[in-house]
Amino acid sequence: SNFFSTIKAYSGKFRFIFITGVTRYSNTSIFSAFNNIEDISFNPTYGAIVGYTQEELEHYFKDYLENAVTELNEDLGEDKYTYNSLIEALKLNYDGYSFDRRCRHHVYNPWSILNFLKNPQEGFLPYWLTTG
Repeated sequence: SNFFSTIKAYSGKFRFIFITGVTRYSNTSIFSAFNNIEDISFNPTYGAIVGYTQEELEHYFKDYLENAVTELNEDLGEDKYTYNSLIEALKLNYDGYSFDRRCRHHVYNPWSILNFLKNPQEGFLPYWLTTG
């Protein structure tokens, strides 16, 4: 509650504030000091705002994905992965998050994708679960 009171006190200084978390607390007393909040949690307009879409992943990380194929295959000592099979493995491990009512947008977990691409030879670890 103190956090939101402080934000409200300085509201003239901000144009936009984006607060995110794991659990939804929209109708609790912690927001009582911050009465002009707009909850966009399941609004389809913002369904892809907190993750990477398939298109973004393949567009912005193409070189890293191709490197991951090479790294994984070298580590395994065989040509197990292709670009397409890597994408399928990434979907299986790090996709599936959806933040709109109709589940039209699916996004990859950014923390997991970035950690995987940093050290692909480590394999498909559950990065999100190990953040505590």
